[in-house]
Amino acid sequence: MRDILYYPGCSLKDSAKGFEDSALKVSEDLGIHLEEIPRWNCCGTVYSLTDDNLMKQVAPIRNLIRTQEEEGHQKLYTLCSMCDNTLKRANALVKKDGDKLDKMNNFMDREEDYEGEVEVRHYLELLRDELGWEAIEQPVINPLEDLKVAPYYGCMLTRPKEIGLDDPHNPTVIDDLIESLGGEPVDYPYKQECCGSYNTVDNEEVVMEKSRYNHRRCPQGGSGFNDNGLSPMSVQPGYETGRTYGYRARSRTGTGTLLHSVDGARFWPSRSK
Repeated sequence: MRDILYYPGCSLKDSAKGFEDSALKVSEDLGIHLEEIPRWNCCGTVYSLTDDNLMKQVAPIRNLIRTQEEEGHQKLYTLCSMCDNTLKRANALVKKDGDKLDKMNNFMDREEDYEGEVEVRHYLELLRDELGWEAIEQPVINPLEDLKVAPYYGCMLTRPKEIGLDDPHNPTVIDDLIESLGGEPVDYPYKQECCGSYNTVDNEEVVMEKSRYNHRRCPQGGSGFNDNGLSPMSVQPGYETGRTYGYRARSRTGTGTLLHSVDGARFWPSRSK
């Protein structure tokens, strides 16, 4: 079993708990143990657009210090696309600007200095770059045959280009995941439309409306499965309960990047015993 350090973030402990449960169970089948970093804190939800306001970079950098403290680990993996974006951009900022890193280390005088050596990676990057799609296909017992899936990427996974995990104009990583599970990815023009993420903290109604807008414009839109078997690969927005790959799913979050269910059901079954 391979141990990797994992940053859950706040939502996966609350409104998106099913997402975490599924990822943990799926990882077991892949021979991976997601080890939660100790004493983690909220990353700040969104990356501060004011680069000289270093106080807003303290939260994500402190999580990177927690990773640095764990001997033998220089990579931190995330599931939440917003956490991934925030941690990666804060990390890139201090790696590029030594003066800002020194100021932050001096401010956090009770912490060990961050050395800028940690690499932040999304779980999708683990699946694609470190395991490979063939390894993902092997444990599949009940492939998603005859199921058409419209993947939703949003903007946090691929932008800005410097920290994105795929082509910002034409990402394919979730499409490839769908194919490795036996499904048929369906392209549609709103797969990278913003869900309103930067309004998450103080204007939830905007996020709900943007998420519903994107969801309804999925091919043959509508909640859950349609008559032709098409299901959007996104979390049902705004507490609306829908069906994602045959399992019940409920979440407050507006975006999702992996198949998941609220009761932790695997998006592919475990190996036969």
